[in-house]
Amino acid sequence: MTLFCTSACFALDIKRMPNEVFDCINLVELDISACKIKRLPKALNNLKFLKSVTINKSKLRRLRINFTKNESIQRLDLSHNKFRRIPGGVKCLGSLSYLNVTANKIRRLPKFLDDQAEAGKGKSQL
Repeated sequence: MTLFCTSACFALDIKRMPNEVFDCINLVELDISACKIKRLPKALNNLKFLKSVTINKSKLRRLRINFTKNESIQRLDLSHNKFRRIPGGVKCLGSLSYLNVTANKIRRLPKFLDDQAEAGKGKSQL
């Protein structure tokens, strides 16, 4: 029997991901909304079942996404922040099918997302 779990760190006063999160090898959903985390560590690549990441309402202007190659993340919610552009690391998310960047200051899609939208490979919300 395999146990899949979710981790909600909503509105916690933390600046770094707790190390215990990386012990949850079957983690499928991570919500770190309204926290002060500015960087997603490469260790998230080790969470092979992670399908959904939500980081909204965090007043983020920039976010460094260090995913070198992640085949599992399908959903990324970066809504209600202060992004002026979509973080470049998003293009490394090979299975991404849903990207929510509503309520940000983004005016246009980067080329790699525009090409995907035209090809009908994924959905993005601005």
